[in-house]
Amino acid sequence: MKDMANLQIQRRILDGFTETRRKILVLKSNNKHNWLAYAIGNHLVGNNTKALSILDALQNTAGMGERAPNDRRPPTYDESEMHLYRAQILEEDGQNAECLAYLDENRHEIVDQLFVREKRAQLLLKLSPPQPAEAEKEYRLLLEWNPENYTYHMGLQKSLGFVDPAHKELKSFLGVTYTHEQSEKLLQLYQNDPLFKPKDKWTRIAAVKRLPLHFTSGATFRDLVTQYMREKIAKGIPSLFSDIEPLYADQAKAQVIGEVLEEMLKNLRAENKFAKEDAKDAESPSCLMYALHFAAQHYDHLSQHNRRQHARTRSARFSFLPSLFSRLFLSRRSPHSVP
Repeated sequence: MKDMANLQIQRRILDGFTETRRKILVLKSNNKHNWLAYAIGNHLVGNNTKALSILDALQNTAGMGERAPNDRRPPTYDESEMHLYRAQILEEDGQNAECLAYLDENRHEIVDQLFVREKRAQLLLKLSPPQPAEAEKEYRLLLEWNPENYTYHMGLQKSLGFVDPAHKELKSFLGVTYTHEQSEKLLQLYQNDPLFKPKDKWTRIAAVKRLPLHFTSGATFRDLVTQYMREKIAKGIPSLFSDIEPLYADQAKAQVIGEVLEEMLKNLRAENKFAKEDAKDAESPSCLMYALHFAAQHYDHLSQHNRRQHARTRSARFSFLPSLFSRLFLSRRSPHSVP
């Protein structure tokens, strides 16, 4: 019967799998895995209430349930995953308040405390009514731990009212629209809030420079994207285009990026500077190479293949650079590259 159950779950015959696991459980009810498999079957067919009752029965069964109150052993992964799975079913069933209470009650038996804090923050925004102030506290603490996690930034913006809590994407900012007032407030947040200040001189928070490109527009966006592109090209980062490619969904921003790129190429060719007014005497010769590599990807994205090939051909002339490997590497990464 176990072989039949395995075949049924592989073929996605969920009703048959659930019934087979029920029969196996009847035959051997003292095996914890049989209880879990039957609960999973009911969960997969959408019978969340039944799945929860099975998990409750398993926890209340002698020898297979929760540990005694005076048991001070560290939590095991089996117990931890059991609690997290039950919380997942509660959330999928729409019982957000119950899920939050369950996580708080059994928090001491869960190993992955980071996940618990992440889930608590999400659930606080799903409650009816939501609790954005509490969610903000959770996301601020999470951002202290990992300021580069876009999911935490999205959650913080939801808790502050900049993004609709019903926005389904956890970390993608595509499709999110901001008013001019919201953009100004968010920019002030990322520039002035102590949360986003480097803790020491070695710490750099890349998300603080990258995320404002999503919610700014006009002259502010031009200034920010110019500075962002200059820094990346000066450091010789070939992944710059894939980094800002999502911005091309906004035609106005794509046009601004193109204008900034053209001006940058013009100045680098004429004076080997990003801008004529730069105090620095000259940039490294590799800056023009990386700028041309970015230009090739930019034009390819816009289906301007003749200009793309021209930029790629010009970048191939930098064989004199000491870092010849970089030029060969970029040549292979260039779109539609040929041997």
